[in-house]
Amino acid sequence: IISYEPSILEAPPQAPALTNLTQEELLSRLQTNIRYDILEGYVGYLRLDDLPGQEVLSKLGGFLVTHLWSKLMGTFALVLDLLYCTGGH
Repeated sequence: IISYEPSILEAPPQAPALTNLTQEELLSRLQTNIRYDILEGYVGYLRLDDLPGQEVLSKLGGFLVTHLWSKLMGTFALVLDLLYCTGGH
């Protein structure tokens, strides 16, 4: 017998809306979810565990360019690691 009992199931907890976070909290979340390195042979490595949304990028885009992209732009190749990426906002 297959049944569906919607009252028994609870919705999974929602992550806090990124629009409600302060700039410091957004920056902390970005630093947790984005990792980069320059590997042997001058190959860039970028790991994204979560894709930031347009609103986050509009607030912190300058930080990303200064501290991340400027270092990776001069590499000969880029490894984009999305293995642990759970999605985006």
